[in-house]
Parts: sequence; structure tokens; C-alpha cells
Amino acid sequence: MAPAPGTNAGDGRSMAQDPAHGAGRPRRHDRDAALDAAIGLLRAEGFEAASIGELLAAMGLSRSSFYDAFGSKRELLLAALRRYSARGLEALEALAADDRRLREARLRALVETLAMMEEPRGCLLVNCMAEMAARDADVRAVLHAHNRAVEDILGPLAGGAAAARGLMAAAYGATLMRKAGTPVEVLRDDLRRLVS
Repeated sequence: MAPAPGTNAGDGRSMAQDPAHGAGRPRRHDRDAALDAAIGLLRAEGFEAASIGELLAAMGLSRSSFYDAFGSKRELLLAALRRYSARGLEALEALAADDRRLREARLRALVETLAMMEEPRGCLLVNCMAEMAARDADVRAVLHAHNRAVEDILGPLAGGAAAARGLMAAAYGATLMRKAGTPVEVLRDDLRRLVS
């Protein structure tokens, strides 16, 4: 007979009670949902301003579950950055590979996606560049790896690594300017001029 959903095969204990699943540790999908909630809060508030209490409330975790799953607020940030980076790179790779569009249209879509023009909270990676990269080597390493991957995606369409880095710098700068109140339309027009 098949075990009841959420129980182990042999003894009927719930997965949360099973040491193999870690007492109190969120399952994979729960961990991902918790990370997504943390990403939203960290984007809006920043790492330093987001309190543990706010993170616990946003993530729907108890204090013990939080520390069992992530270890610390800083380790949560690193996990959130890695997840955010992986999802962003997937989206950029899909745009770059869309050969139904002309090269310039793909490049424009990539740069506008990097700049996150429609997102008033900005980009978690860019926010962390400004807030933490200068003083945290692990955050800096995640950001560096992300930027290298973006450079590899943009490079073939932009005409090389130097051009890709220039477009990244413009997109990241536009993200910060958007947060500071520069109108989206102005920034979008500026970025389009760079690409055309």
C-alpha cells in the first residue's frame, strides 16, 4: 500500500518528523518559496534594513526553522543572490537565443531586462553591489560570477566583452537612477540610443 501523502513509506511519520528530512527544515519547494519571499523583502528594504523579524514574517518561518534552513541572515542573502542570479541568467539566455528577433532587438531586450525598468524596487544584485560588495568578499564573488555570465551572454550580440561590460554598466546605472526617481521613459530612451 502506498504511504499517505507527506509521510514516509515505513512508519507513517510526517516528513517534518523524519530526521532524514531535517526536523523543521523546509522541504525544497518550501525553501524556494521562502527564498522568493526573502528576495522580495531584500529588494525593497536592503540587507541591513531588513530585520530578522521582517524576514521571518515574509518567509513564513519560525526563528528555529530559519536558522536550521539558512544558518544566518548573511547565508540567506547569499542563497537569495544565487537563486536570483540563476533565474535572471535563464531569462537572459532565452532572450539571447530568440532568433526570431533581429540582433539589435535581442540586444535591446537584454539591456532593458538588465535595467529592470518596470521594477521600482530595482534589482537585488545591483542593490547588493551598491550596499555590500565593497565589504563582503562572498557577496562580491556571487556578483562577479553573475556579471561574467551576463558578459558571456551579451558579448556575442554586443560585439565583444568590452561592449557587453559598457552596456551592463549603463543598465545597472539606469536601475539605480530609476530608484532615485528618473522617469522610466527617459532611461528607456537613453538605453535604446546606446543599443542602436
